[in-house]
Amino acid sequence: MQRVVVLFLVLSFARGQYPGLDEVFQWYETTMSGASRPFTLESVGALADVVNKAVPSLTAQNGSAFSLSNPSDQMKMIDASGKPGGGLLEGHVQFFGDFDQCIDLGNDVARYCLVSTTLLSPVPPNDVVLPNVAWGLCTNASNNESAVKEIALNILGKVFKITSMDVTCHKEKSYTPTALFLIVIFSLLGLLILLSTLYDIIILTKKQSPSTESKVEFKLTETAGIESDDKSGLLNKKEEEEEEEVEEEGDKDQITEEVQIEIKGNKRNEDERSCRMGLFLAFSMARNLPKLLNTKTQSKSIDCLHGIRALSMFWVILGHCYLWLIYSGAVANFVSASTILHEFPFQAVINAVFAVDTFFFLSGLLVMFLAYQHLKANDGRFPWLSFYLHRLWRLTPTYLVALLVIWQLLPYFNDGPVWDKSLPPVITTPCNSYWWTNLLYVNNFYPNKFTGECMAWTWYLANDMQMYILSPLIIIPAYKFGLVGLLVPLAICLVAVFGCLIGLSAKYGFPANAVVAAQFGDGKGYENVVYDKFYTRASPYLIGLFLGYCLARIATEQHFPSNRYLTMIQKRKRYIIPVAWCLAFFLGLVLVYGLYDYNRGYERPKSVSILYIAFSTFSWGLALAILVYLCHAGHGGIINGILSWSGWVPLSRLTYSAYLIHPAVLSYINFSTRSAIFFSHSFMAFRYVSVLGISYLCALLLSLSIEYPCAAIEKVLRNLKVKHPKILTKFVRRR
Repeated sequence: MQRVVVLFLVLSFARGQYPGLDEVFQWYETTMSGASRPFTLESVGALADVVNKAVPSLTAQNGSAFSLSNPSDQMKMIDASGKPGGGLLEGHVQFFGDFDQCIDLGNDVARYCLVSTTLLSPVPPNDVVLPNVAWGLCTNASNNESAVKEIALNILGKVFKITSMDVTCHKEKSYTPTALFLIVIFSLLGLLILLSTLYDIIILTKKQSPSTESKVEFKLTETAGIESDDKSGLLNKKEEEEEEEVEEEGDKDQITEEVQIEIKGNKRNEDERSCRMGLFLAFSMARNLPKLLNTKTQSKSIDCLHGIRALSMFWVILGHCYLWLIYSGAVANFVSASTILHEFPFQAVINAVFAVDTFFFLSGLLVMFLAYQHLKANDGRFPWLSFYLHRLWRLTPTYLVALLVIWQLLPYFNDGPVWDKSLPPVITTPCNSYWWTNLLYVNNFYPNKFTGECMAWTWYLANDMQMYILSPLIIIPAYKFGLVGLLVPLAICLVAVFGCLIGLSAKYGFPANAVVAAQFGDGKGYENVVYDKFYTRASPYLIGLFLGYCLARIATEQHFPSNRYLTMIQKRKRYIIPVAWCLAFFLGLVLVYGLYDYNRGYERPKSVSILYIAFSTFSWGLALAILVYLCHAGHGGIINGILSWSGWVPLSRLTYSAYLIHPAVLSYINFSTRSAIFFSHSFMAFRYVSVLGISYLCALLLSLSIEYPCAAIEKVLRNLKVKHPKILTKFVRRR
């Protein structure tokens, strides 16, 4: 299991997450070198003997952990405490006991405490480490964590050398004022959605007849408001037109409502009333759900992006399924589980990090693709204010709600032996101090440790927002000066990215498999220095900008590429296309499986590591650019058929919400386990399918409750501003 820990640290919370993790790293290094076996017959035998003798003997001590006046309760506490079972040599040293039996005794009788420790073997070789030992004790309710720790130290310290120990006792949770306030707010939101939906359904069941004095007609049209794959969002609009259209190329292809108002009588009053109605109906699931499930796309959309986006999200969740299981501290057979590192097919799970680079690529592509078309349609006028405000409005409300639910409410959703030990370091503790950095999209810079970030998986959003903010520095020159205006800033940016990666890799000595590199650099590991910084992750985004420029010009201009270039392509078409496909597949396979020997412990020259770290994400972006271009140009064959399948469209629209919420689902499932889990690929397959399904159901609820209503509200207000700016000012002031 520890090999899996080290392998996945590059994807999430690195070294220092839990007490004793340094010893786990030491165990990993010695095991990889073949110096020792972590669980010998002598070491685990000694541990089993100590624990088996300790639990019954505590009952004979006056004032011991289990001393009670009621013998029946005393025996139940002994029965609920953890005792060794089978699989000790495989690393099954998590003796959780029966958590629920202990809790059922009542808070005034018993308290469940989990002792987490790392031990050194009492028999030669004395340097053998027993990491991740967990011992559940059902103790007297009067014992606090310090008392339980003293008991465990006295028992285990007589036989083992204890390198670290942490005790977490279960506490009855009472709702904080913040949690109660959020429950009220979300209840009111649910009521608003219910009323809006019922009102909408009632209206739709009746035929509307024109009034003698006024008539308000709501015309529903599909628009695309958000590019988000988590992510990029530019609304391509023509504000001077009365009926507004927006290209549906969004990374999430959020569908919003366009309201066309025909007015007879007092036009201004009707506009104001229709605005109120539009804001109310923005929360109607009867409108939002059909939009989300609609599989139709615009004629100029890049259809293959839907499949790429959805499959990339599946890949991210697959990697996190393994990661969160490890962080639960409940894997019983991690000696045999650690061999998965040596399995060739498992390299695809290890390298799920490239799915994040896919999102960077898609974000850059869509930003340029939409922005260029907007500039083309508006004589080069760049909408600076709406460019940034639109994106903040589309991403931040959903982000904020997900943050509040996960930070403030998730701790009340469940409990278990490892719940109070595992959940706070991952979510509660970092968010208590740094939640505001997420809303400012600077959480990848402050705090300066990856492990200290609130909702650490959202480092991607900070990176993407920072790239988005800077993207006009490339978009505008590309429009004004053509290909030269694009290539010059792109080249400068790429050289800067490569320079940063080469310099940092050389300075800190990161190996090619950056998973191990998380340990290097005097406490500043790879995840702090390289992994979550936009200036080291920008190369796929830059390639996306380049491809977006090319596709936008092809869509808007008849003579791009030039006739000479097209003629050359046509003549060599039967050679160029197969070579391009081979290059894309070669790059992808080499990047995903090329470090197989590295992960088995083989060393490579430092120069190879530097080159891999510097150019791997760039190469991944290049492979994606070839794939997307060939599919969009009609040379994708069966691959384009799969990626452009209409069934991907709704799933792709849920990508942003699924990205935000799936770690909460994983935390709920893994941190609430009652017993140690025996890892197997079949078990992980069932776990993955269940997590995937639940995550997308939660994403559906989040999207329909927050994301789609916000998009509809933006549309209503923008339409009112275009038609009657004074009405909007008056309306806002009243609110």
